[in-house]
Amino acid sequence: TLGYRQGEPVTAVWYIDIDGWQYLDKRHLLLGTGPGRSYLVEFSYPCRNLSFSNLISYSTTVGSLTTLDRIVSIDSSGFPEYCLIGGLYRLEKLPKVSAPAS
Repeated sequence: TLGYRQGEPVTAVWYIDIDGWQYLDKRHLLLGTGPGRSYLVEFSYPCRNLSFSNLISYSTTVGSLTTLDRIVSIDSSGFPEYCLIGGLYRLEKLPKVSAPAS
């Protein structure tokens, strides 16, 4: 959950906006793109290196990250795994819920 809910699909995320990432599971990655903007990346098949990777890059030809582009996950031995993007979704921040006063 991480304080977000999946929003509408998007066709592209501009690569110059991507400033961080967080591993969710073998099929999903969260991309942070500056204040208030985050995206969910859904892979076409499991990307096994991500759970212990501390370095990723991406392969694109159009100046933005789109479906059918690849996230490249590099493990500690330098071995790259190319993870095909199947979907991109805008994430919407959930409102903070206050605890009831006691």
